[in-house]
Amino acid sequence: MAQDKIFDATAYFTALATRNRLARAEGFVPVTSSGIDELEGIIDGLRTHKAFVCIDDTGETAYRQESGGWFARRVWTVHILHRHKPGDMDDRARWLDVCRRVFRQLMSAIIADRYLGTTEGIWYVDLTQVLSREYPQQFIDGLTGLYFTLAADEPLDMQKNADEWDDGND
Repeated sequence: MAQDKIFDATAYFTALATRNRLARAEGFVPVTSSGIDELEGIIDGLRTHKAFVCIDDTGETAYRQESGGWFARRVWTVHILHRHKPGDMDDRARWLDVCRRVFRQLMSAIIADRYLGTTEGIWYVDLTQVLSREYPQQFIDGLTGLYFTLAADEPLDMQKNADEWDDGND
């Protein structure tokens, strides 16, 4: 039995980045990447854009059992990045502060959406611990920001389906 994603993190964070007034005013555009080593969405956009909300579309998953049921803990990483004048630490600090403000505003929307249940699957998002980390000064010359990780515990149907097996052990 195929199991679809319950929470579509890429679509959700793309919509948040598009709807946030500060992000729009400061030129943030939503892009995707496939891991920190593959920031193609940012690299491709550096010529035309100055700021990014980059959703890592690879994610991580761990299966676990809790209270008699099975869950997939999915973890996503979102990067909030803005260009600054290379070598100008005041400009870097200014844009890092903007990235922090965008992060706080995204988190306020995530919290509201989670408790109001306005997005399908958002109620599985774990808000007990959302980790964020700022990029060091030498991350990518002329680019500053932070990233955060968000997890969701989605229920799984782990019943063995006899139609999927030839072993005769149903």
